[in-house]
Amino acid sequence: MSWSFTPYSLAPLLGALGTAGLAFYAWRRGTRTARLFALVALASAVWALCYALELLGGDLATKLWWAEASFAGSVSAPLAWVAFAVQYTGRDRWLRPRRMVLAAIIPLVTLLLVLTNGAHQLMWSNSRLMQSGPLTALVLTPGRWFWLQLGYAYSLILLGAFLILLSMLRGPALYRRQGAALLLGVGLPWLGHLLYLSGFSRWPTFDTATSLFAVTTLI
Repeated sequence: MSWSFTPYSLAPLLGALGTAGLAFYAWRRGTRTARLFALVALASAVWALCYALELLGGDLATKLWWAEASFAGSVSAPLAWVAFAVQYTGRDRWLRPRRMVLAAIIPLVTLLLVLTNGAHQLMWSNSRLMQSGPLTALVLTPGRWFWLQLGYAYSLILLGAFLILLSMLRGPALYRRQGAALLLGVGLPWLGHLLYLSGFSRWPTFDTATSLFAVTTLI
């Protein structure tokens, strides 16, 4: 692996450190709800760290390796989020092992397809480097399964948000404030990711999602 420093890596590194600290704090709370939230934060930290290392990569092979590794976090975070939302809103009876295994099928298949992409190109059909000012970015041409996984991930995010919104509407003021903070904190990175993928971001070659994890930690 070869490396080349870019200041663009500092923002996702900060996001990774913040969410890792949040994961540690939540896990030490000891409750099932807190530990599910810790898994959300941990998956986010893995995603942010891998993206930072991707940016620091000095050649295509290094950047591609860390881009592949980042999927471990990006496909786990939505699943952990919906499990947390189910537990947080008192619907823990939904968290049966069989249901969670079924919910994990698409993320697990995605990880397998990432590792074997060269044989089928279902995740991406082309990878190249693009120079954008001081940033040398990895650009992947998404394949068909990439879009299916993305749709599934956003469905899980929206489902978790809907459950918490329902809880906010029915709960006392404290839970409404807490729920609003959760929705804002989780929603910001995924909104940034959506803008990046749609091409409407101000920085088209820089995924701001992982940088926003630092803001999430504060919220």
